[in-house]
Amino acid sequence: MKTEAPRDRFTESDTIVVPAHPKGFHDVFLEERRWPNLKIDKRRLDSLKYIAVYQTGPVSAITHYGRIKSFKSGEKNGRYDVHLSGAPKELRHVPYTIADICALQGPRYTSLKRIQAADHLSSAFPT
Repeated sequence: MKTEAPRDRFTESDTIVVPAHPKGFHDVFLEERRWPNLKIDKRRLDSLKYIAVYQTGPVSAITHYGRIKSFKSGEKNGRYDVHLSGAPKELRHVPYTIADICALQGPRYTSLKRIQAADHLSSAFPT
């Protein structure tokens, strides 16, 4: 009987999704191409390739992502400024719907592939 090797949740999660208010989304993510003071589990730094943004209301959807260029350690332990390589790209929006338990409240890990296949917010994240 063939058994599958256990999957590594860190290497499967190549994307961190962050909630953003309109001003921070436009001024920082789109214009400055970075995301500041983000709490990230240091064990995940090597596997993260992308950062995606969930725009809070009135948009209420994951709308953009960018390739991570670098992490700069913040003043607080476990906090990083994430810098992008190039301009963020718009995604087919992944909305918060009635099928979802709750909107995104803090950073969550997933894969870009899962986000691109999702039809609503909860389906963008592993269970």
